Amino acid sequence: MSPVALLLVEDDEDDYTLAADVISEIGTGTYQVTWVQDYDEAIRHLMTSPVDLCLLDYRLGARTGLELIHEVRAMGCEVPIVFLTAQTERELDLEAMKAGASDFLSKHRFTADQLERAMRYAIERASSLRALRELNEELRVTRNQALRSSRAKSAFLASISHELRTPLNAIIGYSELILEEIDGALEPDEWFGQGIIGQVGADIRRIHAAGSHLLALVSDVLDLNKIESGRLNVVPGPIDIASLVHDTAASLGSLVATNNNTFALVCPPGIGSMIADATRVRQILVNILGNACKFTHDGEVELVVRRRPALASDFSPYAAGESLPDVECVEFEIRDTGIGMTAAQMERLFESFSQADETIGRRFGGTGLGLAISRRLARLMGGDVRVKSTYGEGSTFTVALPSDITHFIRPSTVARTTQASRGVRVGPPLVLLLGRNAGLLSELRERIDDGGAEVLIETDPRAGSAAARSLSPAHLVVEIDASDPQTLTTLARLAEDPLRGDCTITAFVLAPSGLFGRVLDATGILGAPLRSANLIAHSERAAPDQYLPVRVLANTEGLRRDVIGALEHVRRVVPIDGGVNDVGAVDLCFIDLAAPGAFSSHVFASRRTATGEGPPTFLVAPCELDRGAQADLVAELGPLLEHYGVPRTQLIHELHAALLAELAGARRR
Repeated sequence: MSPVALLLVEDDEDDYTLAADVISEIGTGTYQVTWVQDYDEAIRHLMTSPVDLCLLDYRLGARTGLELIHEVRAMGCEVPIVFLTAQTERELDLEAMKAGASDFLSKHRFTADQLERAMRYAIERASSLRALRELNEELRVTRNQALRSSRAKSAFLASISHELRTPLNAIIGYSELILEEIDGALEPDEWFGQGIIGQVGADIRRIHAAGSHLLALVSDVLDLNKIESGRLNVVPGPIDIASLVHDTAASLGSLVATNNNTFALVCPPGIGSMIADATRVRQILVNILGNACKFTHDGEVELVVRRRPALASDFSPYAAGESLPDVECVEFEIRDTGIGMTAAQMERLFESFSQADETIGRRFGGTGLGLAISRRLARLMGGDVRVKSTYGEGSTFTVALPSDITHFIRPSTVARTTQASRGVRVGPPLVLLLGRNAGLLSELRERIDDGGAEVLIETDPRAGSAAARSLSPAHLVVEIDASDPQTLTTLARLAEDPLRGDCTITAFVLAPSGLFGRVLDATGILGAPLRSANLIAHSERAAPDQYLPVRVLANTEGLRRDVIGALEHVRRVVPIDGGVNDVGAVDLCFIDLAAPGAFSSHVFASRRTATGEGPPTFLVAPCELDRGAQADLVAELGPLLEHYGVPRTQLIHELHAALLAELAGARRR
């Protein structure tokens, strides 16, 4: 094992001798100690010599060790540093950690075991950070390659669609012209008998059918690509429902007759009109009716159209059955007496490029895109597609759409209208992810997608408030960049925005590298200056018994005065001293995140007990920060994240767990 190159920066020879004696007592490993007394000489060694660890004294003549840490870190030095302070200088420990020291020890009091542990920990952490940075760079390169591949795929599909559509349209068009000539011929010519002409006509019809089928496949793939990339637009317009379903049924006449089926259409004449995208509604009906005809032989296919008052559950499996005021549901029910499906087959029914099972594709053909696209189109228009089926007896597909989709459209981009003005949220709960680290948010979205929620990402912090207002999300996940405290002010503005609605917020702090971070464990998040109505609403939910006095703890005197001033009008408030150690003695805890040491003393080092119990804690984020406060926060968060932060994978896991808990709580409320 190679010796550890140790740089000891100490201007006092007696202190150097004492430190060297302690190092010599360490029983594990070999240490090659280089002693320097001068500030400039220490910087030269740290920047040019192969140093594994630095033991740094605070007093260096006219200069200090804190100045040295700031200077070498600014020049990119990553050597782990253990800070040495005298007993009277212990208040400098936190400042050293903020500046970039790995650990600190009290001079003349540390033992060989303590020094060995501190040095080993500092070296291992530095090694881990280097490995994480290298991994992050690899991930960044991989992500960029994936993004380039995705863009290349989209460009390829757009290009190939044009190249395929042109000859396919020519094939279909010319085959139709030939068929018209053959069908219009009164007498066979002298070279071909009637039988030959009939055979040619049959072959041309096969060419026409194959070309039409291939064109439909190309269109399906392109539609799916547009939906997944958020580029498919829904264009609402007035639709006469009876005319739409009669025209659609007429276009499927040949397909119905192919398998000797009978078709029935039940549509009340006075069913009226709806506001929707006619092309997309017709596409959904054609896909589902086409499937019903394909999988039914010598049976019945029925389309029933009805109109009735809407329920929230009509448009989402996650919603309850409450009625939606002033909203009607237009329901298209397609029944067949075909082969039906088992429960296991229905689980895969709406997956892209998937059919009920492998034998279905071999027996009946198809790509498995029709139903996947149909459900996505229905959900883009604010509705849904549901299915019931009995194996061997048939299936029933129900397409439920709002009679006016204008307020229900769910495009994949942030710019959209909602039912916020009506106080109604339909469909799966919407989660809005706000932050600059698109890679981490994308990974989190992939986890959430499995939990039955619709997820949107907004990477522009300036657009966060507008997105939260317009989308009316059920929950917000907000990233705080440890290198940019302005993201903390964004959190404050979101928390105090009266137009944001009743959505909850989960916030997390992320290191600049994106490799590790920390979820902020909080009952709620408020912005400073406090809005009394918002504060009272949060406190009533956290401590609902209004007849009991509420014991309030705050980490700053100013915050305590503001909280008491807001709450004393609605209930009796008992202020608790900040030095209390018994969390059971506190009913409400308020933490001003802009206060010095707030993250280290109250947020990261949680006041909660080992059993997870603790008072409801509200984090108060500043709406404004001066430059000095910004610099202090950056200096504080960096070292704290190194100490308290969890790796990226664990952070995503914790965010996912916190989000599921919030959504479950919202459903109970």
